[in-house]
Amino acid sequence: MGGCCCCDVDTETTALVQGAGPGQFSTTVADHPKWDAELIAELGRDSRAVSRDFPRLKITIVVDNKVEYVPVELPPTNVSGRSAECREIVLRLAKLFGEHAEYHDRIDRAWQVAAKSNPNDITLSVWDACVGSGIVSAGGKAQSRTFAALQCFAQGVPFSASARMQYLLSFPWVPHIQDVWWSTIVSYDSRFSEHVTITHEYDVKNYVDRGSAKHTPEFQVRWRVSILLSTATATVLACNLEATDAWITAAPNCPSSAFLRRHNAFVARMRDVFSLGVTTVDELPGSIAGKQGHRGHRAEASRVSKK
Repeated sequence: MGGCCCCDVDTETTALVQGAGPGQFSTTVADHPKWDAELIAELGRDSRAVSRDFPRLKITIVVDNKVEYVPVELPPTNVSGRSAECREIVLRLAKLFGEHAEYHDRIDRAWQVAAKSNPNDITLSVWDACVGSGIVSAGGKAQSRTFAALQCFAQGVPFSASARMQYLLSFPWVPHIQDVWWSTIVSYDSRFSEHVTITHEYDVKNYVDRGSAKHTPEFQVRWRVSILLSTATATVLACNLEATDAWITAAPNCPSSAFLRRHNAFVARMRDVFSLGVTTVDELPGSIAGKQGHRGHRAEASRVSKK
């Protein structure tokens, strides 16, 4: 009989009638057009979040395009080792922001005291060390450029950028997008010594169950939000939101018309919004994607100043 019957129920008829075609943004996802202002407003709102979220991050430090520091994989129970990693990152930040001479010894001593006082609680250990070294007051006021930079590591800071990206990747046929990988990078280029960049990089994907696979492709996008800080004041000079890579699953044998429309809608979205091409693959990269990330096309950028 040899042939393939590709007749299928058009699952998008209702959506099209309602004006929500396969390439349109979802009407159920907030657009967050002022994501950059929201991000800046979040900085410093909850200083204690630094000690809660900072130790959870895997932070890489890059100076003049060379990786100077990469965290070691440590179990959550290794409080001493994780505290030592946090101390190392704080010392390196102090150096980048020109506060190494002022705070090095104070940070070193405070970290040792805090580690002994809180051997089983990484959050308390990091907070006590930050307060003890004087980079932040007990009330949470940043007293140094170093701690102001640490505030970029609070989980709530990149939330608005993530929400904006969720909107930019929204379609009527995508009920949910999830993170599959996340990394944080601190970068400094001595040719531009007036600033340090802190970047949160993510891989996200839509999940498609087996029953929807004939009609809906899976896609994965690598994106990042970069926060440019002044080394003189640690204020925000710019926030950049960009997508750098995108993948989508290839059409199955005898794909439905809905699958093809959705596939084309995603490719068009990445082209029109991000000026980015899409790689078609049999299987998405998954959680390993992003570990060899590269600079890509900027999607949205906002130059801002904080008085």
